This record gives sequence, structure tokens and C-alpha cells, in this order.
Amino acid sequence: MKSTSEKLVILVIGCMIVVAGVLSGCSRTMNSAKTFSCERLNIVDGEGNTVVTVGSAVDGGEVIVFDKAGTPVVNLVVLEHGGSVSAFNKELSSSAELFIHEEGGGRVIAVGGDIPSMSLLGVNENGGVVEVVGKDGKSTAVLSTNEHGGRVDAFDKDGKSRAVLGVGEHGGGVSAFGTDGKSRADLGIGKHGGLFSAYGENGHSVAVGANELTGYVGILGEDRKIRAGLDADENGGLVSVFSTDGAEQMQLGFSLKQFGYKGELSSWRWDRSKSDWLKLGNLR
Repeated sequence: MKSTSEKLVILVIGCMIVVAGVLSGCSRTMNSAKTFSCERLNIVDGEGNTVVTVGSAVDGGEVIVFDKAGTPVVNLVVLEHGGSVSAFNKELSSSAELFIHEEGGGRVIAVGGDIPSMSLLGVNENGGVVEVVGKDGKSTAVLSTNEHGGRVDAFDKDGKSRAVLGVGEHGGGVSAFGTDGKSRADLGIGKHGGLFSAYGENGHSVAVGANELTGYVGILGEDRKIRAGLDADENGGLVSVFSTDGAEQMQLGFSLKQFGYKGELSSWRWDRSKSDWLKLGNLR
């Protein structure tokens, strides 16, 4: 008959053997009482339900967090290009993801529930980018940066750019595009001041702007060459009409004479050698 103390020793030894057996299935080496190695570790709640799983994935470690119903609502994993964190709702229909993109830099994606829309926060070669995607998976608006500053792009239901608001070399600008993707109107800042341009389907256009002296209006052909212009110089108003090749022009304007302003109609030809207009003579 074994004594109570002998039975207690046997019980303790038996428990140690059981614990050692469990750990041996999870660990080949034990460095300390607080550290062991295993391929996957499940953490359960008081009812035996798995609430956290720690394991390995294709590119590194992975941690999965479950709710009481056993739905994975948080995932932390190492992917090919870096770390990734994802959070899901109970229906797994919406999520938020933070990860490293293959092109470099971090990205954040928020995906909707019943309507599968999406918002994206990332970076490009010039700085940050915010993109909004509709329920059809096509971009509807993009807020980004370019070499001169900020830029906003608006897209139609087919994902084609229809309007752009941004910063250019000389200041801000707005552009509107037709259904064919071609520019129809531009409003911006030129080298000497404001500039507005409107374009027809056949390529003809009109431009209103400012130069170093005053304002001007220009009418251009489908080849974008000037056909007629209305502007001014130091003497007064000036109307010009050009040949189709842009090499000749007729001008109607004012010249300062001894007794005041006098109207003048003159003919000019472009001198390529001097890169300037050569006056051929007065017609009146």
C-alpha cells in the first residue's frame, strides 16, 4: 500500500509527462520556461473556442483573430512585398486593409459592404494619392500630386477622365473633356496672365488671354495654327488675319502719327531667318 505522499509524487510525475508530451508535439527545442517553437498555436477562450491563431504563411508569420462566432475579423500576415493588416465585419462583406504595394510604399484600402465601393490611400512618384472607386470597380475621382502641386481628376461611369483641376507651371488650371476624351475647354494661368480656351469637335478653337501688354482673342484652325486675332499694342487695338500656313498676315490697327491716331491696314510676312514679322507695306 502506497502512502499519500507517494501517490502525490506519482501524480505530479504523471502530469509532467503529459505536459512534456503536449509540448513535444509543438516544440523540438525549449530555450526557457517561457519560450517554445511550433508551426501553429491556437488560443482558446473559456468555452474552448479558438479566438487567436498564430502560425506561418507562405511569406512569413500570420496572426488571425476570431470573434465569438468563429469568424476571422482581423488578419496580420507577411506578404511578398511586406506586412499586411486586414480587418473585416462579421459578414466578411466589408474590410479595411493596410499593406505594402509591389510598386513600393504603403497603401490603405477601405471596401464597402452591400455596395462594393472602395477608397484607396497610397503614394506615387510625386507624393500621396487618394482614389475613390464606384460599385462597378471603376475610378470616379482621384486626388494626387504632380510635379507642380495638387491635382484632382473626375471620371465618368466608363472610367474616362472628364475634368481635371490642378496646378501647372504658372498657376492653377481646370480642363474639361468630351466623351471622345479630347479637351473641350481649358482655364488656366499662362506666362503673362489668365488664359481660357474652347475647342470644337473638328479641332477649331478660340483662346482668350493676356500677354505682356494687354488682353487678346485668338481663333485657331484644326491644326491649332492662328487664323485671326484681336489684341492691342502700345498704339491701340489691332485686328490680324493669317494665311492657312501662318506665314502671312493682314493687320488693321492704329499707328501714332504727328496729329493723333490714324487707322492703318498693312501686310506682313514671317521672316524665318530673323524669327520675326517683316512688314511688306501699307494697304491704306
